[in-house]
Amino acid sequence: MAIKTLIINNKGGVGKSILALWLSDAVAKLNKKVLLLTSDNQNNAFHYSGVEPVFKKGLDDWIEKGIGDIFTLRENLSYIPLKNFKIKKSFKDDFNSFMEKMDYQYDYIFIDASPVLGLNEFFIEKADYFVIPTFLDEATTDSIVNLLNVIDKHKVIAVIPNRVGTSVLEKEMYLKLREILQDDEIVLTDAIEQSATLLRLITKGKTVWESKHKKALHVQEILADVLERLEE
Repeated sequence: MAIKTLIINNKGGVGKSILALWLSDAVAKLNKKVLLLTSDNQNNAFHYSGVEPVFKKGLDDWIEKGIGDIFTLRENLSYIPLKNFKIKKSFKDDFNSFMEKMDYQYDYIFIDASPVLGLNEFFIEKADYFVIPTFLDEATTDSIVNLLNVIDKHKVIAVIPNRVGTSVLEKEMYLKLREILQDDEIVLTDAIEQSATLLRLITKGKTVWESKHKKALHVQEILADVLERLEE
């Protein structure tokens, strides 16, 4: 059965979509069959991977009808976008059937979570692991504390500070967050810095694994450490 990892934070804009893609691509490059799902109908994975498809049937069709569109973002990496989403009476049974079907077709399933559309509670139930991207500010730190109260903390393999600058406030917040997470033995990774190099990669539809720039290599090291925890 597939190992299912949910990239989640109740606050938007922290980098869930890009980190979900980068983590998925890393595992796909190990010759594993990987599926990337989303509960966000912006479908940012298309833009971030440089793929511009036209699709008619998304995740909602897969769940309701058992068939839909599926796209190849990279070798061994498939993606099911989300079109429109409404929870119907039979949704839970249909969702469970869909996930069981995917379980036997893929080695890993990564899920880009959005708190907006209400799908997350179903993904949370199915997830084996959680990865939490964050900014180093008071509001996002508070959102992590709130999130840890509603998910299984033992499934959180890492909190990843993302798009981090060099301010004293961010350094102080990093130390505060590390102290908060220590009680639950949750790993706080090194920070992914705000970087023009990474922004250029994203703009060009390249993943961090398709660059040898030192900024990209540093991110690769951070994500490789996170992925090792999937096997522990």
